[in-house]
This record gives sequence, structure tokens and C-alpha cells, in this order.
Amino acid sequence: MSDKNTNHMKHGNIFWGVVLIVIGFLFLFDKLGMLDFQWSLFWRLWPVLLILWGISIIPMRGIFKIMLALVVGALSIGFYYQQAGKGDIDRSASRFWLYDNSRNDGDENRYSDQAFSAEMPDSISVASLKMDAAAGDFRLEGPCENLFEFSKSGQSVNYTYRVEEFAGKASVFITQESDFHLGRKNRNEVNLQLNPSPLWDIDVEIGAADFSFDLSGFKVRKLDIDGGATSIDLVFGNLCDSTNVSISAAASSIDLVIPENSGCRIEGSSVLSSRDLEGFDKIEKGRYETKGFAEATQKIYINIDAAVSSFSVRRK
Repeated sequence: MSDKNTNHMKHGNIFWGVVLIVIGFLFLFDKLGMLDFQWSLFWRLWPVLLILWGISIIPMRGIFKIMLALVVGALSIGFYYQQAGKGDIDRSASRFWLYDNSRNDGDENRYSDQAFSAEMPDSISVASLKMDAAAGDFRLEGPCENLFEFSKSGQSVNYTYRVEEFAGKASVFITQESDFHLGRKNRNEVNLQLNPSPLWDIDVEIGAADFSFDLSGFKVRKLDIDGGATSIDLVFGNLCDSTNVSISAAASSIDLVIPENSGCRIEGSSVLSSRDLEGFDKIEKGRYETKGFAEATQKIYINIDAAVSSFSVRRK
């Protein structure tokens, strides 16, 4: 290997080493309560990692890369504080709102509980869940007799929901309506339950969160997760003939468990990410399949778009 290539690799290692150290310190200081970030805004800047990665592979001298990275970082920080200063966008209520919990503009460190649910109509055969939440600990605890049940404990973060019903399909929308500030004394724990009868389509947008859904007891047709710096743990069952999963994340840990007798195909891209795909064969670049995938009666299709993340799939 030439000296030029060796120097390029050394500059790249130093470049990404500094980036990861900075991100690590941000998480550490936030966990210790030394700094307070609005991660609901911060996680949305994860595409900056892709920009930095692009800078790292541009054939230019290392000093220019560092200067360009500093400019991108400064612009990102400026954008963060500009958006943080604007506060929440007030979402006006519509005729579909069944629940609207008013905001609490008092002490953000106060703790409160919140719970709501919706009855399960007899005519519903298909249901969808759209959840938009920034930070916290999110769990799918299991089945329930209602269409869904939601409970929250911790910091005074307010959620609203609405349900739309049309032609045998119910659509559930759950939205976080107030800021959550991570810190040593702050927490936001959300527990969710779903009715196991309908065919479910689930779409979730989360930020700096711990997200754990055991879907083995549900007929899940589609699952879309758009996450930032997130820990994602998912368990799938075989109650639906075909399940389509799409995950987009950055600086995340993603662990999936799929049934042993299910066929699974994984496609997508992962930038600076580690992969652990137990029981999969590489078909081509960016595509993996379990043995006998074509003949399997139940199939799971996974599309993954991850940057600076760890990604593992286990069969059980």
C-alpha cells in the first residue's frame, strides 16, 4: 500500500474518531445531567453524519477536511438553537380528535401520568398506528381487548391522539405535543397495547429513544421506523403471511428476532455500521436471504438504511 493511501486511511480514522468521541461526550453529559439538549430537534440533524462521511472521503488534504467539517458543525449547531428557540408548533385540533390533553407550561421536571384508549369496533379488520414521539422509553406490552391502550409515566410530556374509522379500517394517531428534555432526573416511559385481531400497519418516528416492541402476537403487515440515535429491539411472529419492515436510523443499535421457520430477506445500505446476520446467505451486495426463502410460506422483508449503527438479526 502506498504512503498516500496509508495517510488517507490515517486521516479518515482520525476524522471519524473525533466525530464519534464528540457524539459520545454529548450522550454522556446529557445522561449525567451536565447538559440539557432538546433531542426532539437534535436527532433530526442525523443527516449531518452523512455529510461528514462525504467530507471524509473527498480526496483533499486532511486540514481542509477538518475545516470543512467545523463549518458544517457550526451551521448545524446554529440551526439547532434557531429551531429550539421557536418552541413547539401548535397543532390545531380537527374534527377527528377524540382526546386533547392541554399543555402544561409549568416546571418541565414535574412528573405526571397519562392514559387513554379507544374501544375496538366489531367491523374493524385492518388497523394502522402512526406514532410521532421524540425521546423516552417505549414498550409494546402485549394484547388488549380495546383497539389500543396507551399509558405514560414520568416527566410532564403531553400526548394527544385521534382515531379515524372508514370502510372497516381504523387509523390511530398518537403525537407528542410538548418538549422533553433528557437528563439525569428526567424520564418518559410509554407503554402501549394493541388488539391482536386486526391486520396492523405501524409507522413510528422517534428520536433519542429506547424502543422495544414484541410483535410476535400480532398480525403485522407493515412496520416503518424512522429513528435518530435510538436503541431498537423488535421481535416478530409468523401470524402474517408477509411482513414488510423498513428501518432508517443513525448512531443506533438495532436488534431483530425473527421466527426460525420464517423466510427473511434483508436489503439496504449501512454506512460505517456493523452487521451480525445469523443464518443468512449473501445473495449480492446489500442483499441477504435465509436458506429456502423462496419456498417459505411466511416471509419477512427487511429494508435497512443505517449510518454509524450496529445491526443484528437472530432466528428463534
